[in-house]
Amino acid sequence: MKNKTLIILLFVFVSIAGCKKEDTDKILGSLTTSKSSYEAAANGSWIEITNAEYISLATSLSNVTRSGTSEADYITATTGALLTNTSSFTIAQNDGNTMPSGSYLFAVKINIGSGTNTSSKVKISNTSASAGFSDLGTVLPSHTIGEHFFLLKGNAIATTSIGYLGYHKPSGAAIYRNAVAGKGLYQFENNDSNTLAQPFTGIVFLYQGLSTTTKQW
Repeated sequence: MKNKTLIILLFVFVSIAGCKKEDTDKILGSLTTSKSSYEAAANGSWIEITNAEYISLATSLSNVTRSGTSEADYITATTGALLTNTSSFTIAQNDGNTMPSGSYLFAVKINIGSGTNTSSKVKISNTSASAGFSDLGTVLPSHTIGEHFFLLKGNAIATTSIGYLGYHKPSGAAIYRNAVAGKGLYQFENNDSNTLAQPFTGIVFLYQGLSTTTKQW
């Protein structure tokens, strides 16, 4: 009888501890399939998650902003999307979808059209869409053709002013792009660069970030 009581008390204690952890970490509470991967990951590392989890994060966390490409433009550009070349480059969409000052980026999604994407990077600038970029977190996990969703564990670095989302794609894979009426401003530079001096128009790249001004993990 004593052993049975002890087991019940232990179960209750573990359950309460788990609930408290998820109450403190809203990201953990929004995950299902990738929960164990998230818990095992080191702070500052990216893990791959599912589409459903990405949507859950966007709707469950408070004060969330989508940067890079807006959701409406992302959906519109997906239809009949073209492929960019497979060379190494760094881009930053500049259609006004920025992060408010004090934002913590915590997730991104990317649509890859061909090849295997290895060692791609997420970049952030507090300066402009053309300068001041730096890497955020580790490189993204390797991924092949299709739409992919990634989560950053334990980001403690907030933007110090309006934030711009950049993305570096190494050679070997192509990211989807397309035209969207009235949109398509972006900055570009070959290779892995933190200064994107070349302005272009007419292309919306299929990459997006989720950030919040309220740290919830």
